[in-house]
Amino acid sequence: MAYTSDFRIKNLIKEIHLNIVKKLEKENIKIFPELRIFDESNEDSILFEKGGLTFTYPDTNIKFGSNDAAWIYKNKPLI
Repeated sequence: MAYTSDFRIKNLIKEIHLNIVKKLEKENIKIFPELRIFDESNEDSILFEKGGLTFTYPDTNIKFGSNDAAWIYKNKPLI
């Protein structure tokens, strides 16, 4: 796989997430958002509820995706 700009951004997001988790742990915070991110884009298009990164707007069921990453807190995505 070529090292594309998309892949670089995803690696940067992973690094940011790890730094956030480390800082929260230093503050003795034990519950923090999880990061859902996939190296391969084919998993992005799966609905969030089924483990992917495509979201639907609750009022209209309009789909938004395929997103590159999402932080999840208490089983809800933070977009």
